[in-house]
Amino acid sequence: MEVETTRAVPLVETPPHDFTLAFILTVNSRETHSPVHSNMLGALVNRPNHVVEKQKLVQASTAPIYYRLPHSRLYVNTYFSLFALGALGSLYGAFSLIRGKPKTE
Repeated sequence: MEVETTRAVPLVETPPHDFTLAFILTVNSRETHSPVHSNMLGALVNRPNHVVEKQKLVQASTAPIYYRLPHSRLYVNTYFSLFALGALGSLYGAFSLIRGKPKTE
């Protein structure tokens, strides 16, 4: 498989009144792979690829699709609990609005 490399865009001569285009071309042509970027974002970008292991894990399981990955039972049950709590809260609010306040004399 051939990997495509990126090249820096050369700065194009522009008229003096077109500062915006010259600025954009200058910013795009700068080198963006500095040591600062690689140190700051290295933990987010330079990670191992676990797609094949996760694909095998998901395809070998007979559980429902939303329970196949690790920790998914925790995530799904938390979501269902919060959804049910929100629905019950909405129903309580709607019925209390329909019922209204008791009359006091």
